[in-house]
Amino acid sequence: LAFCLSGGIDSGSIVSIASKVLGKKVDCFSIIDNDEKYNEYDNIKKIVKDCGVKHYPIFLKDKKDNFFSKIEELIDYHDSPISTISYFIHAYLLEDISSKKFKVSISGTGADEMYTGYHDHYLQYFASVNYDNKIYKDNLTFWEQYIKPSLRNPALTDKDFYKKNPKSMSNVFEKNFELKEFSRMSKNYSSIKEKKFTENILRNRMLNEMFYEIVPIILKHDDHNAMMNSVENRSPFLDKELLAFTCQIPTEFLIQNGFQKFILRESMKDILIDSVRLDRKKRGFNASINSLINFNETKNIENIFSKKNVINEFVDLDKLKKSIDFSNIPNHISKFLFSIINSEIFLKKNF
Repeated sequence: LAFCLSGGIDSGSIVSIASKVLGKKVDCFSIIDNDEKYNEYDNIKKIVKDCGVKHYPIFLKDKKDNFFSKIEELIDYHDSPISTISYFIHAYLLEDISSKKFKVSISGTGADEMYTGYHDHYLQYFASVNYDNKIYKDNLTFWEQYIKPSLRNPALTDKDFYKKNPKSMSNVFEKNFELKEFSRMSKNYSSIKEKKFTENILRNRMLNEMFYEIVPIILKHDDHNAMMNSVENRSPFLDKELLAFTCQIPTEFLIQNGFQKFILRESMKDILIDSVRLDRKKRGFNASINSLINFNETKNIENIFSKKNVINEFVDLDKLKKSIDFSNIPNHISKFLFSIINSEIFLKKNF
């Protein structure tokens, strides 16, 4: 067994349970990105030391030279574009896990969707519980004190967003970043609607993420990355009895004292080291595109933004190129560029 350890509460809980509760010999693998937005090496080292586990860090700075060959290889195997940078760097994890002769990888997939793990969940929570409730008032105070100041996306700073826009999908599509200004398409294709499970805004969002939007995509990519390296992928949070239990937790208790995943954090008391268990800052398993591609090499920029590229039919590459400071690419542009590169390679190979 190999454990994917990102430094967050989800993977940290699984590693701590395996090591401390079950008494297993544990080997952990981690992706380390030097970008401060995504670097969780300090938390990773705390968990490794606390649990006494063997650790194999993989530094993205050592992988920069083979980005384009790697992404082509993955697109071929997945028979699709790679949806996000997270699934791209996950492939490096599985490659290293396989090279060390491990046959099963364990990940924390599903906890965000079961316990509330995304910043948008705060706003859906504020629209889903009784405003006169003391827990609501306390959470609002803690959110304004600890969470709101660290938010990079301005759309996530309006506590009343879902009270005013209960059916809005604009945060899901990150419409506030106005990426459509680079589109050559006349039609708007972002008309996906939520499936209705319940009137509760937060619960409905989490169930859509679990069954339609996020978890199925993660599992598709995780399983392909694993099988590409002859490794079995396993996600212990995705247990039907655990999901059934978390769905019965009253919504007001999902977030308490300003802590998302409050129930998970409480259940990990005296198991997961407190400095990680009570860490409010969420980075997520991700990386900056600056950590993957050397933009100091003009050939890389020319390759991505060539007017001969098929994707130029859909995206105004020249306009996009002129808008970017390549020394420090913001997260929404980083994701957009990754999608453009993926789509271009996939289209060239298949059409």
